[in-house]
This record gives sequence, structure tokens and C-alpha cells, in this order.
Amino acid sequence: MDISNEMLFYGGMIASAVSFLCLVAGLIIFKFKKLTLDHRFDEEYGKEKKDKG
Repeated sequence: MDISNEMLFYGGMIASAVSFLCLVAGLIIFKFKKLTLDHRFDEEYGKEKKDKG
């Protein structure tokens, strides 16, 4: 099978785009899960108090 330079170039661009989209989707999912977990912790343990100093 003969793979030309152009096929490698476009294949790499497609692989990069797919991995970037997976990164964005993962960040959105983890951000949403963090928000729900923080809300659950606030319900169970109360709000966190931040002291100065």
C-alpha cells in the first residue's frame, strides 16, 4: 500500500482535530461533574468557609 505525503498530512490534521474535539468534550464533562459534586458536598457538609490568613 502506497501512502503519499498528502495522505499523511491530511490524516494527521484529521487526527489532531479529533483529539482536540475529544479534549474539549472531556473538559466540558469534567466541569459539569465537578459542579454537581460541589453542590452535593455543599448539601451534605455545608458551605466551605475561607479564612483570611
